[in-house]
Amino acid sequence: MNSAYLKSSSVLLTCILLFISLTNPSQLEYRSPFIKMQISDTSGPLINNFSFSGPDVATFPEYYRGFIDINVIDGDGVDAVWMQFRWADQSSWSTRTMEKQSPPNNDTYSAEIEGDLDSGYNRFFVEFFANDTLGNLSESQVYNDTVYYTKEEGPPSILDYLLPALAISGTVFVLIGLGFWLYKKRR
Repeated sequence: MNSAYLKSSSVLLTCILLFISLTNPSQLEYRSPFIKMQISDTSGPLINNFSFSGPDVATFPEYYRGFIDINVIDGDGVDAVWMQFRWADQSSWSTRTMEKQSPPNNDTYSAEIEGDLDSGYNRFFVEFFANDTLGNLSESQVYNDTVYYTKEEGPPSILDYLLPALAISGTVFVLIGLGFWLYKKRR
């Protein structure tokens, strides 16, 4: 074979490998007698679509429990996803591993949050981190949101009926007593 044919074959193969690496970036190395090419993916996973779910309002007095979700995508595969979380009234962050959800939410990772809502609401802050299978790290922005607490009205108690009845009865007895006293005073 002649040298021109080998060079053109190498260039063609290099172009094909370059195209494949751009459509599916990963660690790729190609060597030929004429060209040495190495393509490395150095970007971490894409982190987006933060949301939290659970009751809009705390279901137990002054206590909240819900889930934080995030979508994480990487062409090389996602190795690990975790978050740092804190309530506004806390100074330190806690780290929590996030679990991958089953289909149809293949790219969704979720973790549970819980906390006190002593003042009727509480603001929280969360930041996400993810590694791909090549070890590239991504970090999200710090997100924040607020959870509110309002007391739910339960069934009425006996006091809800008894106290107004006693107040009315007391007023009636006072009026009767006053009327009786005025009647005796005129006599």
